[in-house]
Amino acid sequence: MPQLWSSYCTPPIFCHMVQRQDVIFTGVAVERLDRTTRYRVERAFKGVSVHANVDVENPDQTSFSVTLGQQYLVFAGRLLGRMSALPCIGVWNISDAEEPLRYLEQWEAGKTPTQVIGQLTLAVRGRPDVYRRFQRVARSADLDVVGGDGTRIRTRTDAQGEFIVTVPKPGRYKLSAAIPRWVSEPHTEEVLVPEHGCVVTRLALRPDGQVTGQAIGANGAPAAGVSMTMVALDGTGYLKPVDRNAATDAQGRFVFRGVLPGRYHVGVNPGGDATAHVPYKSTVYTDPQDGTSPATITVGWFEKVALGALRLPPRLGTRTIRVTATTPDGQPLQGVVVAYAVDSRRRTSRVWLPNRSSPISFEALSGLGYIVTVRPLNREMKQFRVAPGKEPAELRVVFDEP
Repeated sequence: MPQLWSSYCTPPIFCHMVQRQDVIFTGVAVERLDRTTRYRVERAFKGVSVHANVDVENPDQTSFSVTLGQQYLVFAGRLLGRMSALPCIGVWNISDAEEPLRYLEQWEAGKTPTQVIGQLTLAVRGRPDVYRRFQRVARSADLDVVGGDGTRIRTRTDAQGEFIVTVPKPGRYKLSAAIPRWVSEPHTEEVLVPEHGCVVTRLALRPDGQVTGQAIGANGAPAAGVSMTMVALDGTGYLKPVDRNAATDAQGRFVFRGVLPGRYHVGVNPGGDATAHVPYKSTVYTDPQDGTSPATITVGWFEKVALGALRLPPRLGTRTIRVTATTPDGQPLQGVVVAYAVDSRRRTSRVWLPNRSSPISFEALSGLGYIVTVRPLNREMKQFRVAPGKEPAELRVVFDEP
């Protein structure tokens, strides 16, 4: 099996190239135009006609140059109106192209297999020696491939953690891998396999470190259906981007799986503001000893950490914010774009409501202020602050004629 993932310059996967490239042909190089070569097509496999002249940007490779009058096999894709060949494997001297030509002839005749090709990788942090130590477990892992009609194929990865699975027919397939103490992410990978072609994919496994706990609502009852977040800490204790999410069940219990070794905070909206999806003020699991300081949760390799109860603040209510954009004479504007975000010193994401007719309303959370941006078509953008409150808010904006 070829090495699949290093770069374009590794041995190619011809079925993947045929699937991904827009134009495939053999032809003679007839003219050089700066970075582009013009070819006269002699044999067309895909996306082009015989005898056509095709201009292809040359691949960025110092070890290969096109000679006018010579015949080549070209794999090229369309990008921004131009035709460009892949680096290293996009242009072949015809004398070196026996293997890809043999595959193309089989593909033209509908005789190539329908396959899933991929590699099992392990998501681990640390030094290269740590990665190599754990990468060994990806060898000879159990692999399950299930089709939409229930067809099931079981196989194993090879010594490099790679696999080729020939499936009976095209369609959607779900792949999953199993290694003790490791968990797949996502649990299954779904791929669409073309007829007489292949799909190339990658399955990632994480060490199955776990953090469990229970969320309790302000009323003392288990909080069901709440999105909990685990955030990784860097060496200085500052929050890194969100690492994991888990929803609570009917009893308020949550489980984070596939947790890498490290230090974490767990809570609702830790380091962020309440959202319509998670309508709670930022709350972090606290140190059981003092009940106020955020608890730093340390997870080791394959470790299972059980937390106590995380008590949530009251769920925030909602209010309506209505934006009316008009001309100076009071006529409502069309094609208005509205964006809003929580008014906070923290970095928050905007919600966009594009191309609507005025007035425009959206649901906001009670008790929070918002920054609202309004931009009608062909007019300057205006930005406003809406103060925190519980009552509906009305924002009227007048725009001059463009």
